[in-house]
Amino acid sequence: MNAPSLRDKIIEIFVKVDDFCNEFKNEYAKDQLLIESDAKTRNRKTGLCDSEIICIMIAFHSG
Repeated sequence: MNAPSLRDKIIEIFVKVDDFCNEFKNEYAKDQLLIESDAKTRNRKTGLCDSEIICIMIAFHSG
């Protein structure tokens, strides 16, 4: 059997990270751990979602 390719490993990491991020966001929304403040925040949507950024960081540090 062939060893998994780099692409397959990255996809596997991304799926696990994305599942974690989705579950974390759900739990965070329930608990409201941080108190909202009057500080100005940006309302622009970022180019990458959290799970994509985390996946890139994991791939970078494992390379």
